[in-house]
Amino acid sequence: MCTAVLTHFLELISSFQTKKNHKFAFVGDVIDRGLFSCDVVELIMQNDYKMVMGNHERRLLSNKDFFLKTKIPFDTSWFYNNGGEENIQIIPSSKRRGSKQRHIDFFRTKAGLSGV
Repeated sequence: MCTAVLTHFLELISSFQTKKNHKFAFVGDVIDRGLFSCDVVELIMQNDYKMVMGNHERRLLSNKDFFLKTKIPFDTSWFYNNGGEENIQIIPSSKRRGSKQRHIDFFRTKAGLSGV
């Protein structure tokens, strides 16, 4: 999902008169769907949008140690077939230093695992 299009769409919806009665919610698999996964997660976090975690976020959590070290995980089906490779390559840029851990913490909170 292209974050520019998503951002424009959210701004358009927010301009409606009835915006106070509406809330944005993302329903699973907000990562692993292209080059802008990191930006989509940042958008959700910065605007405090609601999110239901999907299987892709759960897989990222189950492979978090590999993800944080930018290594290929044991779960190669997630890594090669479901976008894990893209996630690992996208986030490490210098302007996003520390965002990997913030994203892990965010997903853990959504999963009710904040103390784990």
